[in-house]
Amino acid sequence: MRYLFVALGLLFVGCEKKEAARESETTQTQEVVEEAPEAKPAQPKEEAKWVETPMVPEGQRRQVAIATEAQRQLATQLMQKLNAAIAEGGPSAGVEVCSTVAPEIATSVGEANGVKIGRTSAKLRNPKNTAPEWMVSVLEEEKNTRRFFSHPDGTLGVATPIPMAELCVQCHGPAEGISAEVKEALGAAYPEDEATGYKPGDTRGWFWIEVPAES
Repeated sequence: MRYLFVALGLLFVGCEKKEAARESETTQTQEVVEEAPEAKPAQPKEEAKWVETPMVPEGQRRQVAIATEAQRQLATQLMQKLNAAIAEGGPSAGVEVCSTVAPEIATSVGEANGVKIGRTSAKLRNPKNTAPEWMVSVLEEEKNTRRFFSHPDGTLGVATPIPMAELCVQCHGPAEGISAEVKEALGAAYPEDEATGYKPGDTRGWFWIEVPAES
């Protein structure tokens, strides 16, 4: 009987030790969890930025030539369409060309030359002509000269001023000089039109072109 009590005593002591060990392990685990530093959120990767270049690098001269040709095509085709429309239906017909035909010409010219191309202005007529990000400084500053911008991926951005021509006064000139018919057409096509008040020679807007790096 004495041996039985001794055995039971040893078993009881052993259970107490095991329980104490489990409690110790649990405490240590909690301490590790509590002391572990919080995971820091991943920082967003900084976007590559456009940089204006006062002089075009030698390696991008062909890109400038491509931009110049694309711009020439867009300007030529647009003026041809405008002249034909105005000759046939008057200045109000020119509004239709600018609102529907001009975007189609820009898309066609861009695809033909492998570039992105469009028109924009500090005083927009068509809200779809919002400037790309790299053009913001061009619109804010009074520099009526051609400007170049480089992107880290090799894309070249070219901005060229559009001078106000005599033909354009009928739709973009001072409000008092715009006919009622044209005002009605402008109001229907562009309810939030801002592109009036210009005189011949003013910079009415800009051609912008993005030419990707050559492979």
